[in-house]
Amino acid sequence: MPVDISLHTQDHGRLETVVFPREATRDLIPYSDPDYPLLSAMDPGDFTFFSHDQMPELLIEWRRLMENAETPDDRDFLARVEKLAEKCASQPGYYLKFDGD
Repeated sequence: MPVDISLHTQDHGRLETVVFPREATRDLIPYSDPDYPLLSAMDPGDFTFFSHDQMPELLIEWRRLMENAETPDDRDFLARVEKLAEKCASQPGYYLKFDGD
């Protein structure tokens, strides 16, 4: 199931989007894995929003995913999302939107 991840402003303006073009997103994101408290709370078929204040913890979880990435495409995708999360962390009022399909 593909997922689009986008950086938004507090007034819902979309700044940037990362799209993972293949179905294996479900294998990358640890839905329902209690070792990833924020990411496991996501609904793979709906929207999930993470605020600026949640970025420090989200980045910790995301970087753990990056350590376990198996393919160059996976690493590239995860690195591009990490950059969005870092931008979100640096700007109060920003948030990340994970849009499942």
